Amino acid sequence: MLKLNFKLNLNILKIPILALCLLISVTSQAAIIWVGGEDFDFPIGSPVCFTTSGGLFRAGYARGAVCVYTCGNISSSVAFTAPVTSAWFSGRVWKNTAGTSVRWFGLGKYGTGNSLWVGSSTANHLKIALWKYDGTTWTQLATETGTSLAQAAMNKIDVELVSYGATATVNVYYNGLASAKITYTGDVTAGGATNLDDIRVSGCTSGFTETDVSELIVSTTDTRLMSAVTLAPTGAGTTNQWSGLFTDVNELSQNDTTLISSSVSGDKFQCQVTDLPVTNVAIESVRVAVRAAKAGSSIGGLSPGVFTNAAVSVPAATTLPGAFINLETYYSNNPVTSSPWTPTEINALQLNLQAAP
Repeated sequence: MLKLNFKLNLNILKIPILALCLLISVTSQAAIIWVGGEDFDFPIGSPVCFTTSGGLFRAGYARGAVCVYTCGNISSSVAFTAPVTSAWFSGRVWKNTAGTSVRWFGLGKYGTGNSLWVGSSTANHLKIALWKYDGTTWTQLATETGTSLAQAAMNKIDVELVSYGATATVNVYYNGLASAKITYTGDVTAGGATNLDDIRVSGCTSGFTETDVSELIVSTTDTRLMSAVTLAPTGAGTTNQWSGLFTDVNELSQNDTTLISSSVSGDKFQCQVTDLPVTNVAIESVRVAVRAAKAGSSIGGLSPGVFTNAAVSVPAATTLPGAFINLETYYSNNPVTSSPWTPTEINALQLNLQAAP
């Protein structure tokens, strides 16, 4: 039997068409490496909290924001499909208190402490700083000259990493502006890592959260005008051959006691998802994310995909262990039409899970 604890989420990256119509016409689509921002996206390391308090994230885009329970602790995603040495990474940070030397989010080397971060400086909590960490020691590499960060407000941070290594270049941007707040060239390596392959969050929670992070994106191209949208199960789909309903798997916080299950190979579970907050967008990528496990000695494979344009698209099945793991499927284009996704297709999209031997 397959058992699935969702959160089953659909993460969509979008770029406003009016802002980027010329850019889209002369360049290829962004290659999205990772996107997320809910508690189950960070299964490794320190437990994360998922806050749904209004104002700490963009309503309609995220369902909440992640934070780390213990000051200075780190939570990590699963490893990317392939490591990177050059990439953009982005997130939206709500600052709640005046903490210095707080690291918000960064890229890391899976299975180690080695990582590259953005956060606040040692001297001033309103200064953006670039940090690296080797698992033991934090090193502040550079800070901005001004004080860009807004207190008790949303701050969009975008980091461009070029040629990770002893002579890397890192540009840190604030709120989508054209000019970088930090440009650093030098050694950004930590602990001997030669590439990076996961995303991490940190911060500090003490009474009120110091930082709440949402809409995290890792891409091969410029993220400054990108947003991440999380669309969760909101209604029954066309087919449900599994035990359980969409209401069992649309919780806000991870809960392994509510789930859906199947013991028949080929059975499908489909559900509708919430609509996009706006429709004048270009869709860069769709991510289907699930948390799943095998129970007992019957079937134990799962294919998480989509039902769109009256057809099912699923990847090759993944054999599941007895403990819950995260699975992801990415679609840069509509798999049925082979063309870029349209907002109309996204609003009609259903998630599709298919049981396998």
